[in-house]
Formats: sequence, structure tokens, C-alpha cells
Amino acid sequence: MDNRPRPYTINPPKNPSHLTQAFEDLGSYQEVGGIMATKRLRSFLFLTSLTLVLLALGACGSSEESAPAVSATAAPGTTSSSSGQASAKHGGILQLRAPRNMGKMDPVQSDTGADSVWMQRVYGVLIFIEADGSLTPQLAESWDLASDFSSLTFKLKEGIKFHDGTDFNAQSVQVHIQRMKDPSFKQELAKRLAPIGSTEILDSHTIKMNLTEKNVMIVPAFAIRSGMVPSPTAVSKVSLEEYNLNPVGAGPFSFKEWVSDSHVEYAKWGQSFDPMLPHLDGIKVNVIRDSSVALASFRAKELDILELSDSQVNLVADDANITLQKLPWKAMEYLALNPRHAPLDDLRVRQAVSLAIDQTALIEGVHRGNAAYNYGPCIWRVFGNLCNESYRQYEFDPDRAKALLKEAGFANGVDVGPVYWYSFGKPTPRLIAIQSMLKDVGIRLTLDPLEGRQATIKFQVKKEGAMYNSHTDCPDDIDLCIRSHFHSASPRYFAGGIASDWAGKPVNIDGFDPKALDKLIDDALRTSVDAERKKLYLEAQNMIVDNVLEVFIPHILGVTASHNYVKNFKKFPHGGADNEFETWLDK
Repeated sequence: MDNRPRPYTINPPKNPSHLTQAFEDLGSYQEVGGIMATKRLRSFLFLTSLTLVLLALGACGSSEESAPAVSATAAPGTTSSSSGQASAKHGGILQLRAPRNMGKMDPVQSDTGADSVWMQRVYGVLIFIEADGSLTPQLAESWDLASDFSSLTFKLKEGIKFHDGTDFNAQSVQVHIQRMKDPSFKQELAKRLAPIGSTEILDSHTIKMNLTEKNVMIVPAFAIRSGMVPSPTAVSKVSLEEYNLNPVGAGPFSFKEWVSDSHVEYAKWGQSFDPMLPHLDGIKVNVIRDSSVALASFRAKELDILELSDSQVNLVADDANITLQKLPWKAMEYLALNPRHAPLDDLRVRQAVSLAIDQTALIEGVHRGNAAYNYGPCIWRVFGNLCNESYRQYEFDPDRAKALLKEAGFANGVDVGPVYWYSFGKPTPRLIAIQSMLKDVGIRLTLDPLEGRQATIKFQVKKEGAMYNSHTDCPDDIDLCIRSHFHSASPRYFAGGIASDWAGKPVNIDGFDPKALDKLIDDALRTSVDAERKKLYLEAQNMIVDNVLEVFIPHILGVTASHNYVKNFKKFPHGGADNEFETWLDK
């Protein structure tokens, strides 16, 4: 078995020769749910319906990265790099594509991180997440987290105006925090702000938050939606519904127009966190649902930047006038196993599931090279990064998988189901490939095609079903994923342990102490010492993987194409916003 790390380059590896023609015959613009497996898997090819779109995006990553730190303090500074700004041209409208309409534009009303990209142009953020995952001030001038976690103090930049002319100041931040924590809004991010017991305005641009508990996550909380501050004047004048359609922030672009199923327009605002930015006159996001139409528009230069599907990468990779950027999604990819569901209550069966999955086949076949190996709760470019290609527990070994099944009493194989996944009913190409791999060792999966939200409720809320395939976004810290999946106090917790209160069916996993895992996760949250925190997460990872509480699958890597006249554009990992405020057009 070849265990050598595979290099990831700007061009994905070539398809196996016996599969290339099969894909070419389907048409260069047709997105196909094809699954390519390596010769190591006896060279099989499965084609799904021609209408099934490959959901995974591609990208490229190194074999290991150092984790960015959650700094307790930040000195005054500017957001992101200022290199190349002196020669920047001003003007022009950046043309982008979105596959669906915008979501909610009020941070308090928003119930999904997917709204963040739409909103961040309007609001900016108190703290900006850089491409490498580090935190820098944006609307804030600086911050200071007391060493004893008693307070978090923000010094805000002066001279910033909301798009309605209202001053951006400490009072506006105070009002925003009060709205975010207001229980009537039922804002999911309110729990991120729970450590804030009270706030004090020290001066017009300094706000002190008095904290009631040790929680290092309070700092990056202001780098996501809870750090996007609306104009207090605007939210007080109109209804929630009206405000959601006419948001007013202090970010680099003001909201100009939304036409459903057509476009969203933003206009330049010159009184945000940097008087020299943005360079653009505006941004227009065009709603184009069909990805092949979007690619045609990009090639015709009607779009300046486009996120590509795996099947589109090779179509533009050789164009010298196009730049490709590849970055991993800031998400945990997984196949969750329900240990309350026989035969997955047997550790040997769970181990067999992990050993049956050929990650090389998934990377080279399903994702066409645009994915990276993953055998643990690894999130790229966030604090607590555990990504390390040398960590390969339960790597592909079908013979060992069969032996474990036999030892567990399933020499003739076993039926497992139902299996759910987060999608639009039809199974994803990746899931079909996994189903075939498990069948090869004797595990026969029954797939139950539910709409994504229904599947989530079935498995994560009702604790029904045998398996669930999805991913969880973790835009600013690994705690978001590890806690929600593996801490026994989490509503979505289904990993096992002392689950006697679930359907009256207790779970006892030999050698696994859920309270010990809870303690590791909690202790990591209460230390701001980076080395200590990562050590705790590594211990948690070993406990999670050793007991196969989930099976981890390859990271999807996003591929973004831009025309060479688009300057200083940096694609940030999925789950965060890009640096459109620093981007300019040389045309």
C-alpha cells in the first residue's frame, strides 16, 4: 500500500486513463456525478444521473500548516496586507456570481453562516479573519482580553460613519451586543456572547465587556456575524422585515439594490475603516443558478471571478489569462456513525467502516484531485488546527476490515441503514463511492433520500438512522466543530457514551469515557495559551479517533478562477469573506 503523501499542485492530477474518455464523452460543459476509483480498487466507474451536480469544490493545500493563534491583544493596525495598494487603479464594478438569492442581511436575524459573505461587504467586522486564519483589527483599532478573562476591551477606529451618516462608536457596538443577546431574536450566536455579563462605555470609541466566565472564543466571536454592527439609527426606524431588505452598516460597500433571482448591487463607501479603500466603485453579484451558464459568462468576461466545480477546473487551467486559487474549506468533513444503532454499537464494525474507505480513490476520483487526506477532526486555517498528513489512523485496509467484521460475527456481511446525508435528496457522488467501498468488505448500506434539513433533524435531533454524511463549517475556531459533535452537552451530540436519556437506550463504548472527553474540550476553551490548548485538542482527537466516534473523510478544496486583470484579489477559505475591499481592476 502506497502511503506516501501526495503533492497538491495548481492543476489536479490526471484522471486514470481508462476513465478520461468516459467523462469527455459526456460533454465538456456538463457537470456529471462521476466517481472515479483507482486501480487499487479494481478500477470501477459509477455514473450517476447526468443532472446530478458534483457538489464538492476543489482546492489545494500543503501537507501540514501551523495553527493561527487567538491573540489576547491586538495592537493598532490596518486590515490585511497593504502591498501593491499604491499602484492600484480606482473605479469599476466587480462582477461576481452567486448560485442562489441572498439570505438575511441583518446579523441578528441571520440564522446561517452562509449569510456572512453577503453581509460582510455592508458591515465589515470588528475583527477580520485573514486568509491564514489569523485575526487582525478592522473596524476595531485594537482589543485587549484580560489575562484573568475578567474583561474584553475594544478600542474602535475613529472617523468611521455608517452609510446613513450615523457615527460608528462604542454606543453602536453596545446596542448591537444587546440585540444579539436579546432572547426574543433566538439568535444562535447569542451563546457565543454569553460570557458578556455587562458592558461599559469608557469613552466615545472604547467599550469594555465584563466577562463572567473563562472562554477564549469570545475574541473570534467578533470576527463573524456577531462582529458585524448595524446602524442603531437604521434599525430603530423600520420594521425587522424592512431592515432586512435595506441593511445599513459601516463597511466598505453600502447596500444599493436587490432584484430577486437577478442580482445584488453594492456601492463604494469611503468612510469605513480605511479612507483609501475600497478601490472599486461597487460590486454586482449576479444570481446564476446553472454553473455551466456561469462558466460561459466567466469566459466571456461578463464575470470577473468565479468559484469552479471540480469538473470545470481543467477547462480553464491552461488559460494563461486566468489565475486559479485553491484553498481548503474551513469545515470538518465526516461520516457520522450512530453507536445506538446495531451493528454500529460494536467498535469493530465502526473500525471496519473507516478501514473500508479509500481516501485516495475519493480524492483522485470524486474530487478530481481537489481534496486532501483527512483522518481526524482537522480544520484548515483556524485556531486548533490538527491537520497533519502523517496522522493516518484507520487508513484504507479492506482485508483488516473484513477480518474485524468476521470477528464481530458478520462473516457474511451485514446490512446497515438507513443512511442520511445533507443534500437535495439524490445521493452525492462521494456517498455513492463510499457505499460501493463498504459493500466490497461486506457492509451493505441502505440510503434514504431525504431533503437536507429533514436528514439533519432525523439524525442529529431525533437520533434516528445509522449514518449521516455532511460537513460542519468552523470559520474561526476548531471548538465550533469539536464541541458541537463530541461534547455531551451539545444538542447535536450523538457520539455515544452516557446516552441513557436518549430513547431509553444507553450506550456503553468500551474504554471510552465521555466525561473525560468533555473535560478536554472544556479545558481547551478556558486557556489562552496556544501550546497548551493545542495539546488538549490533540488528546481529544486521539480519543475521538480511537473510538471511531465519527469517520473522517477528505477535505474538499475550493477552486476560484479570476481573470488576470483582477488585481490583489485573495481567495479566503470557505466560511469567511474575501478581500474585495482591497481588490482592483486593471482594465
